[in-house]
Formats: sequence, C-alpha cells, structure tokens
Amino acid sequence: MTWIKLEDTFPDHPKVLAVGEESAWLFVLGLCYAGKHLTDGFIPDAALAKLTTKRKPEALAARLVAERMWERAEGGWM
Repeated sequence: MTWIKLEDTFPDHPKVLAVGEESAWLFVLGLCYAGKHLTDGFIPDAALAKLTTKRKPEALAARLVAERMWERAEGGWM
C-alpha cells in the first residue's frame, strides 16, 4: 500500500473551486491510482472510466486540464 499527500488547503484552493466537486474528486482518485500503480502521475485513458462513475469522465478531465491540474499526455493524462 502506498500513501498520497494532500495539503489541508486543497478543498478551498482556487483551482479546485474552479473545477468543481466532481472534477476535484477525480483529481484525488487519479492521485490514488498513480500512487497505487506507481505510474509517476500518469493516468492512462483506459483507467479514466474506472476512476469515476460519472457519465462523462472526459468532461471532468477536461476541466482539470483547463485549470492546469492535469495535462493531456500520449495515451492519458499527467
């Protein structure tokens, strides 16, 4: 088991507030995925739909990219 770290300021950070609750939760789930699988922050396309039960995970990821919390990478996100 690995651990991830979040600052206690995460919930009210301006970027987190801008992306909304669902995208912010996807960000946290992405951290957990990357930590568990030791991917150095990479979240593959195939994993995205498994990280959330929301209908349009790509739209949530796009919000993270727009606020520069994630970057699009070949085959997924960083």
